[in-house]
Amino acid sequence: MISLLIVDDEKIIRNGLQSMIERQFPNLFNYRFAENGQEALELLRQESTDIMITDIRMPIMDGFELLEQLQGHPVKTEVVLLSGYNEFVYAKKAIRYAVKEYLMKPVKREELFAVLERVMRDIRMREERAGKLGEDARLVAAELDTQQFEPEGCG
Repeated sequence: MISLLIVDDEKIIRNGLQSMIERQFPNLFNYRFAENGQEALELLRQESTDIMITDIRMPIMDGFELLEQLQGHPVKTEVVLLSGYNEFVYAKKAIRYAVKEYLMKPVKREELFAVLERVMRDIRMREERAGKLGEDARLVAAELDTQQFEPEGCG
């Protein structure tokens, strides 16, 4: 299952996103929820997540503060930002933090589904590359193990 963290200070938004996503992608996601960036950060320190959908404006810790805190996090989380505000400064910050997508509230189903499909495809490609790199490294190690090295000047 793909882990999905939904971060929004409004419970109705969190539940609405989950309902929309579950109808389109049944049994595909393992959901976790946070009301603000601080709560999300605590959850991410306990267990990483594949995808995080986060609001920007929240009490205690907003979405950008959360992204700032995640800069040193060892596991890469794909981030989708939600905002009710169409402000250029937000888009600019989103680029700085390598956010995958930026969705405007109210969220349109088709846009949300298209975004999730793109993000899932990116995750799959990243995992395949990592698996390929791991496989290549194992092959090289196995090849080195089978070669007989003779010290120079011998034989």
